[in-house]
Amino acid sequence: MKKHVAVLILGLLFLLSAASIFAEDDASVQEFPFTGKAKVDNVNIRAGADKNFDVLSKLNSDDILSVVGKSYDWYKVVLPESAHCYVAKNYIEKDESGKYTCKVSNLNIRSKPNAGASILGQANKGDIVAVVADDADGWYEILPPEGAYGWVYSSLLEKVIIEQKSQVEPEEESKPEIKKKAPKRKKGFLWW
Repeated sequence: MKKHVAVLILGLLFLLSAASIFAEDDASVQEFPFTGKAKVDNVNIRAGADKNFDVLSKLNSDDILSVVGKSYDWYKVVLPESAHCYVAKNYIEKDESGKYTCKVSNLNIRSKPNAGASILGQANKGDIVAVVADDADGWYEILPPEGAYGWVYSSLLEKVIIEQKSQVEPEEESKPEIKKKAPKRKKGFLWW
């Protein structure tokens, strides 16, 4: 019985020490989303959280974008319009008004115009995609839709706070209010 209690106590001590090792310091915990700014020129936005993934776009110093998450040393970011995204033509339909609509559910949006390229997100049946180029090999290049993300190495971005401009309109210049004084009563005089 004493051996079981000793083993149980040692196990609890081990778990507590392991938990304290992996616990994050409050100062290092980040809240998402936040606005990030590139610290240098030519920062790669990649299709995945590793340097071996395709480059989708590049940021220049002081370019800003929305950071929505983190995996290890990589920030998950909303793709800027400069990012290259592709969808297979045979799943897109062009209507008479010139709009391109997805014909299927869960259409993969890819980093390059081939079926083996990294998946950046998905389009659903009825979604409108903004085609920017018609690739002759059966692919459309599109603007990044909502829900398509890329990855940036975290040490290349810094958190910035963007001040909101006040939407309150300036007050008109106020004119001094002129107060009329009530007439003074004279003692012994009756007002009718």
